[in-house]
Amino acid sequence: MKKKSVLKLLILAVVLIVSVSFAGCSLDGNAAQFDDSGLSRDMSDNKPTEFTATVVVIQDPKSVNTFPVGLGGNYRTTEEMLYGSIIYSNWGVLTGATVTMSNFTNFKLSSPLEDGSYPITGTNHSDIEIVMLNEEIITLKANGQIEGAYPAVAELNMNFSSIKSYGKISPANINGTLTGNFIWAWYEVDPTELPFELPEKPFGVFTLTGTYN
Repeated sequence: MKKKSVLKLLILAVVLIVSVSFAGCSLDGNAAQFDDSGLSRDMSDNKPTEFTATVVVIQDPKSVNTFPVGLGGNYRTTEEMLYGSIIYSNWGVLTGATVTMSNFTNFKLSSPLEDGSYPITGTNHSDIEIVMLNEEIITLKANGQIEGAYPAVAELNMNFSSIKSYGKISPANINGTLTGNFIWAWYEVDPTELPFELPEKPFGVFTLTGTYN
């Protein structure tokens, strides 16, 4: 299968995730209600409890600061801000919370492919702030890899851990993995094929899977 077809299939797969995720959801988090049910039970026995969460974040293009590093297609992004919300989680503390994601990335762009995109590989560091009802409840630190095609879609695989937790969920050790896709452009996808309006800015759809105690 040609690289161009692979990219299109990957993006269409992400489109399916996003279309299901966005159904009836708002990225502004205004309708969020803090669910503290089960917190005493969750934290009292100190045993790790598994959780998962789906996060959708949209890039603020004006925040991005990227520059070349030496020769050979190496680059560094020292600032990139993404904003969004947790649209689903089986941990009530997180459902509906808003998210700010700050990225620091070292990456390499290789020779262009036939479709005009550039293979991208590198490392990514993220500071993730989770806020509920205008109060920060969790701060996560994540590190891992980015791989894909620029300016189409790239896959992120990172490990995360909590560096701060607040209020009713403190103290809490939160660890796990963040996986998903970041999309710069809807590469060769006909907008009429999609079940929703295309976002105007690059965005990511990520899944957090881990434990807390």
